[in-house]
Amino acid sequence: MKKKITKWTFAIFTLMLFLLTAYVMIFASRAFAKNELFHLFGYAYSVVPTDSMEGSNSNTVKKGDIVFIDRTPYEDLEVGDIIVFKSDEGRLIIHRIHSYDKSSGEIITHGDKNPDDYDQPITEYNYRGKFVSKLSLLNLGLIIYQHRTLLFGFVMLLLAITIIIEVVSIFKQVNERNKQKIKAELEEREKQEKQKLYDEIKAEEAQKNKV
Repeated sequence: MKKKITKWTFAIFTLMLFLLTAYVMIFASRAFAKNELFHLFGYAYSVVPTDSMEGSNSNTVKKGDIVFIDRTPYEDLEVGDIIVFKSDEGRLIIHRIHSYDKSSGEIITHGDKNPDDYDQPITEYNYRGKFVSKLSLLNLGLIIYQHRTLLFGFVMLLLAITIIIEVVSIFKQVNERNKQKIKAELEEREKQEKQKLYDEIKAEEAQKNKV
């Protein structure tokens, strides 16, 4: 019974993981196609493709880093925060806030590597989120980003194979249980028929003895 519960639990977990991966692949691909951030569980996850934010600051961001972006309200941003915004050319850019005019709502940014201000003032319209954390994996993030379609396809294939194996295993177990059940029913029926025949023979012998 415990083994059966474990197998069902694993099968359900695998199915949920498969559906989550499918969701991520579909909607992340759509977001990438539109050059937008993909959000999951309240955060956006992206890879820094350039070295424009490499500098001496404690929270500098390097090329290939996986960054975590929070949907911090625009009015809560402060000078020194690192934000992601969409440029007029449609590119996603990660920069540090250099100045913030609360009255006009315009933000001026620049990269840590380049002290010159970015020539496009940022507004709430093209603001996408605030950098909150990063994961540096020796440019692994950049490799994943560049080959994301192949990676997603491999993961989906692996999960699909796992699900198929689990489903086949479950069907085999159900089929085996059905066979055991049928066998037990046939044995019980045979036992009852033998008992019935034995009772009839005993009854006949008893009748003859009376005569």
